[in-house]
Amino acid sequence: MDEVRARNSLNEIISRHVKLTRKGHEQTGLCPFHSEKTPSFTVSEDKGFFHCFGCGAHGDIFGFTMRLENLTFPEAVEKLATEAGLTVPRDSPKQMEEEKKKAGLQAVMERATEFFQRSLHSPEGAGAIEYLKSRGLNSEVIGLFRLGYAPNGGRALLASLLKESIPGSVLEQCGLVVDPGDGRSPYDRFRDRVMFPITDERDRVIAFGARTLEIYSLNILILQIRRYSIKVEFFMALRKPDPLLQSRATSSSWRVTWTLLLSRRLAYRRSHL
Repeated sequence: MDEVRARNSLNEIISRHVKLTRKGHEQTGLCPFHSEKTPSFTVSEDKGFFHCFGCGAHGDIFGFTMRLENLTFPEAVEKLATEAGLTVPRDSPKQMEEEKKKAGLQAVMERATEFFQRSLHSPEGAGAIEYLKSRGLNSEVIGLFRLGYAPNGGRALLASLLKESIPGSVLEQCGLVVDPGDGRSPYDRFRDRVMFPITDERDRVIAFGARTLEIYSLNILILQIRRYSIKVEFFMALRKPDPLLQSRATSSSWRVTWTLLLSRRLAYRRSHL
């Protein structure tokens, strides 16, 4: 994967579809994933990712290719490798099935992230927005880290994703929904919480950190797709793992999360001076 990334310029790939203009250390343009008149789409070659402050689209060179051309991750890797003159070893049928399972669960986590982002900017998320801003996080940082809000209804996420034809069993497998098993209906695991997506080195959402607005405790959901050989590390939307967050999530992770967010905010602001 590293060689494919090294052989393909993120700016070059995206500029085939978006007219980019340099702004400081980044490039900006109109987002290709939603209609807009004012550019809110940014590309950082150095950091290796793109981000739209309008619709929340975020990812690396593989994520852009997947989203734009509606490809799976293996298909995007093969396409970019071929364009770079590289040969991608073919997976065995078993490996392909494993990749298919992982891709399916990762797609659900992405849809959940988008739901939490929309909820944060809804009237019900006003208290969560106020809380985040009281901790020194502005709109840019909230968008960059794709922070969100889980509504207090009990079944808001479940109802939303069921409408998208995502089976409840898959939501349970991801750990987003709980089936009490006593005859009661399944319900959302997270309710009335600020949501922090946790990503892997490819910017795929594989877990969530969540903080309730009432008792200020931290819940960590580790996505159950570890059974498919995904190593879960606790770091947030970073192209390079932060040494501060190399350990597994612990009871002190909430303090670490805020330390990272605030430090990254300062670094982000400095890079835009």
